[in-house]
Amino acid sequence: MKIVVSILALVILGCYSKKSVPLFKDLTDKSDFEIHLSDYGLDSVPSEIGTLKKVERLYISQDTITGWTAYPPLSALGEERLALPSKHLPDQITTLTNLKSLTLVGLDLVTLPDSFNRLNNLDTLNLYMNKLTISNELEKLKGLKRLKYIGLHGNKLTANDLKELKESIPGITTNPELR
Repeated sequence: MKIVVSILALVILGCYSKKSVPLFKDLTDKSDFEIHLSDYGLDSVPSEIGTLKKVERLYISQDTITGWTAYPPLSALGEERLALPSKHLPDQITTLTNLKSLTLVGLDLVTLPDSFNRLNNLDTLNLYMNKLTISNELEKLKGLKRLKYIGLHGNKLTANDLKELKESIPGITTNPELR
């Protein structure tokens, strides 16, 4: 019994003595990379995203699956697609002021951080396949005056939203090109 207790104590102490490794330690010096949350055992973007100060091009998705795998087609799902789960981006992403290109795909985002317009160097923003209601995010997006392209497929979007964006950011290309 003493041996079992001793072994258990060593295991427990070993767990407490290990230092935690920063989540994105291998990425902090890179300027261009992809993060697939499933590779890190995550289901949402963690606040540690703010440690990537040198990043200029960032792609974040839930997993590494490529191609269309949704069945039935998303157009057939209607409002069911807007149901839970829903996620939010941590405010720390807005400290990545060197970002020029940001792609956030299939993350179930329902809102962007209030200070999203701090990403004022962005020229490309892809928000594909999230749960954003673009009319609720317009003021945040309008503050991104350097945007040349914004991708909004798979979000709740109206032609009026696109018109307002184009008036606020002249020359911006949107996808889809609704009129």
